[in-house]
Amino acid sequence: MDHSAYYSKYFKSTQRRKMEDLPQVADYDSLVNAGLQEFVTVCQSLGPEMQQLGSLVKGAFMATRALIVFGLANPQPEKDHFVFHQYSSAIQSIVESKVKPPKEVVSHFAAVREAIPALSFMTIKPAPTQFIRDMIDCSRIRTGELFTELHLYVKKHHLTGFTWNKFPAMSAAGIPPPPPPPAFCDAPSGDSHASTEASRNALLSDLNKGSDITKLLKPVKRDGSGDGPGKTIATKTAGAAKSPVAKTYPPKFVLEGRKWLVEHIKNKYDLVIENESMSESVAIYKMENSSLECKNKITNLTIDSSRQCGVSLNSVIACVELVRCDRLQLTCNGKVPLISMDNCESVQLFLTEQSRDVEIISAKCSSCNVCLLNADGSYKEVAMQEQIKTVLVGEQLVSTVVEKN
Repeated sequence: MDHSAYYSKYFKSTQRRKMEDLPQVADYDSLVNAGLQEFVTVCQSLGPEMQQLGSLVKGAFMATRALIVFGLANPQPEKDHFVFHQYSSAIQSIVESKVKPPKEVVSHFAAVREAIPALSFMTIKPAPTQFIRDMIDCSRIRTGELFTELHLYVKKHHLTGFTWNKFPAMSAAGIPPPPPPPAFCDAPSGDSHASTEASRNALLSDLNKGSDITKLLKPVKRDGSGDGPGKTIATKTAGAAKSPVAKTYPPKFVLEGRKWLVEHIKNKYDLVIENESMSESVAIYKMENSSLECKNKITNLTIDSSRQCGVSLNSVIACVELVRCDRLQLTCNGKVPLISMDNCESVQLFLTEQSRDVEIISAKCSSCNVCLLNADGSYKEVAMQEQIKTVLVGEQLVSTVVEKN
């Protein structure tokens, strides 16, 4: 794919050649030319809904490329910067899509929506490759070689996270926004218009009957029973009763007193807490498909009923509590005395050199791992033991951990 025309308005010819020749950009273009084109072609053969989804995925990859080029020449901008906005909006447009595809491609559609957050690797540190692997594992079916190639690209160039340039080389307007993704339009069809006219005419016809319309009613006995259609109508109404809809709550991201409340947030990958005092704490509740970074030292951190999230923290004075969490990644970059885990599944704890003296207490947890990070960005994954053997010694129970080979 030729990107020279896309940047010709914003770079001099020598600067453009320099950016295009960088290995980070050249390898990404190789990924786009091969895997993405094949992915879009397959989507086009699966119907209009998948074709539109393929166009959205292509727009998300183009937005990621624009941010890579910007980041190689500039320091990291603020999270509300328009470059980041274009990048995150392209990903969220796929994750939050409300299109209902046909039954034949429902599994394909769901797999892409679960894997596309892998493009947010630019906001993940220090192990974006593990994050991409988890997004691929979340997909219920194979999404082709596209995301596998993305994993290899990030492992080669951004193993410990994307490295932003320290000095600005172009203005904020230097990168144009990527092409807007196609919108899903639900234009009214001629059939719906015809049915509306028929309903209106039927209503007017009934109104013109006047008092004669009451002749259709059947007499009702004193006990409330009748021979008319009332019973049938009541039966149909009772049978059509639907279960109550689950109540939805508005997202909350606010500091109340000395506690940060992060509640009911979905599909947000740029959340940052920069607390001014180490006496402040953070409480996360029902966060899904999102990532949060705590840049400064806090008192304690609590994560409750959250799934498929990434949390990065600096140092903690007291402890970190994880309750009913699923597919959570927690990165500890500083001192953490204690991590308590209760009823968690598929949790990964990334520990740096500063946090390796942590104590971990777990109960009712399964498929949890501890990843020991090295200075070069590599890590060693160690599985947490789940089986406990209990024997009766005299009148006391003695429990020991069953080591796995």
